[in-house]
Amino acid sequence: MSGIGIDLIHQRVMCLTGWLLGRLAALRHGNGQPMARIYGPVSTRDRGGTIAFNLLDPGGRIIDERAVARDTAAAGISIRTGCFCNPGAGEGAFNLTKAGWRKAAPGRARTMDQYLDLFGLPSGGALRASVGLASNVEDLERFLAFMEMTYRDRLTDTTGLTPRLAC
Repeated sequence: MSGIGIDLIHQRVMCLTGWLLGRLAALRHGNGQPMARIYGPVSTRDRGGTIAFNLLDPGGRIIDERAVARDTAAAGISIRTGCFCNPGAGEGAFNLTKAGWRKAAPGRARTMDQYLDLFGLPSGGALRASVGLASNVEDLERFLAFMEMTYRDRLTDTTGLTPRLAC
């Protein structure tokens, strides 16, 4: 790293991140609907090398992040999945309102899945793709090709997913 320099590494990570952001935003189903919902800045300004997003089915519904975790792991692709880490991030991403909170508050959720059902949420979190020093365009192309091959114009099978125990 000292031979390359942190500034050049940062520039490379930002170039790859910007490229991936653009490609994710451009993914479309055959009906023209977007395949991804990206969270956070839409450019590399005020953003690091991690992109939080959800995949969408052809009807615009969020694909369960557990299904994507299962599928990417089987393909040897490493992305992070799960709950939003920052308090309020999930509420913002899923447009939870005070009225929604009040409506769900009397519910008796004992599991994370029951909690999500109270709010009518399809997922408890997001996917996170990170770009770093060892990342290259070939890695990102493989990831994007997998996303298109696996999720474009398809409904995802969620049969057999393990219950969410916590966030």
